[in-house]
Amino acid sequence: MPLVPVYWRRMYAGDVYSAGRSNELAALTAEDVDVVHRTLSVHKQRDRRAEGVKRTKTRQARVFEIEAELWPLIAYLLKVTPPGQRLFRMPPDEDRAELLRKHLKRAGIPRPELFADDALRAPIRFHNLRHTSRTWMAMRGDDVVRLQARSGNTNIETLQGCIEQARRLPAAFGCVFPPLPSSLFASPECTGFLDRISDPRNVKPQKRESNRILLLRPQRELNPCYRRERPMS
Repeated sequence: MPLVPVYWRRMYAGDVYSAGRSNELAALTAEDVDVVHRTLSVHKQRDRRAEGVKRTKTRQARVFEIEAELWPLIAYLLKVTPPGQRLFRMPPDEDRAELLRKHLKRAGIPRPELFADDALRAPIRFHNLRHTSRTWMAMRGDDVVRLQARSGNTNIETLQGCIEQARRLPAAFGCVFPPLPSSLFASPECTGFLDRISDPRNVKPQKRESNRILLLRPQRELNPCYRRERPMS
């Protein structure tokens, strides 16, 4: 996926392999990682309305084992992330759905069902990555208790739906939680350059006909507006 900035590829991998909510992922710092036991503590989420964090959606904390294939990325982020800074860089809430679809197309994944928007189908959202993680866990044979401990879902029916979905998928679906590409946790010298040339904050601003923010049609995300791509907060 060379056309997708490396920090967004890390973000997508972190979300799929942890089953966390997007704003929980956005709030993770080094202090939330137990290096000895390789566990992750999720007890807060990014506050969208204020600069800071708040309690999780369910107001409950959870601790779970980090997927073995995710650990190399987490270990790398612990090394290169300054103290007190968040491990994952997240785009604004209202941009996530559209950016995900754009990045899927850039990566050469043109599956029609991911982008269909009609009476029976909705285009993929960032939140669907969380559904993917829970479905993968069910395909692996994890029970409802394990799914609940990982994702923090209080609605058992939602988790049962993931298990039923996993049962309907064909055996040829492929391996769940496959190894992540080493490009996500390569040396700082390599990834630093990619980050600099891909970071929208380093792109010179272009002249616009007006200062009005262009709003497109609703994208069925938490904040149902997609705004033109902009620097991440």
